[in-house]
Amino acid sequence: MKIADAIRISTSFPGMYSPVLFENRKFVDGGLLAPYPIDYFCGAEDVIGFLINRDKPDPNDKGTHYETDTIDKYFYSLLYILLNKYQDKCYLGYEKNTVFMRRSELVSPMDYNITKEKKQTLLDKGKECFLRFYVNKDKDD
Repeated sequence: MKIADAIRISTSFPGMYSPVLFENRKFVDGGLLAPYPIDYFCGAEDVIGFLINRDKPDPNDKGTHYETDTIDKYFYSLLYILLNKYQDKCYLGYEKNTVFMRRSELVSPMDYNITKEKKQTLLDKGKECFLRFYVNKDKDD
């Protein structure tokens, strides 16, 4: 498989982008069914997962506002709510194996002009998240 095909598959969200046909099979983004597939490694104690996007709005909060002024923003907001509700359940039972990172502390994957200072900030933030995980991983709940 070409890297371009794999990237195209990874961006294929039903209803927004068409599936990719590869070897007579249709493929969509794997995050649709498994946004945090740490359970594939169940039983392994030395597995660490990185979960990004934990600074989402709370869909149960009546004050939360979602963009719905166009049909594409409406469907994006709906997909966002559904995927985040599902993602909330994916890490349960694996909290001690999960490094939580906030999306707002990272940069956009489309930002190609990252300054040296921003790179250092990202490295420091990654280290901080990992150290918080490492210090708390063996604590009893």
